[in-house]
Amino acid sequence: MHELSASQQQGTLVLSVVGRVEAGNAPELEREVVAEIEKGSTSMVLDCSRLDYIASAGLRVLLVVAQRINDDGGRFAVAAVPHRIREILAISGFDQVIAVADSPEQAISGFN
Repeated sequence: MHELSASQQQGTLVLSVVGRVEAGNAPELEREVVAEIEKGSTSMVLDCSRLDYIASAGLRVLLVVAQRINDDGGRFAVAAVPHRIREILAISGFDQVIAVADSPEQAISGFN
């Protein structure tokens, strides 16, 4: 189960994901994030500071979102990723495709 909340910081949409992203709820997360993109969000940070677990289905969501935003000329990053999840991003090579920042503020600063 996951929760998603949104806020705006310096013109960037910051989505905070809480809980676990697994095969059963990854499609819901994808729908929620894609809905924000379709509303016109082209600068987005996914705050993972309260993310407990992410399965391969969740990693796929990150990739889909990053590609979609990048294709639209926007910017996407994940931020405040817990160490164990950051290791997964590194091992899988996702950190070569998706920007990873220590905090949402650092990600936003990198966009500007």
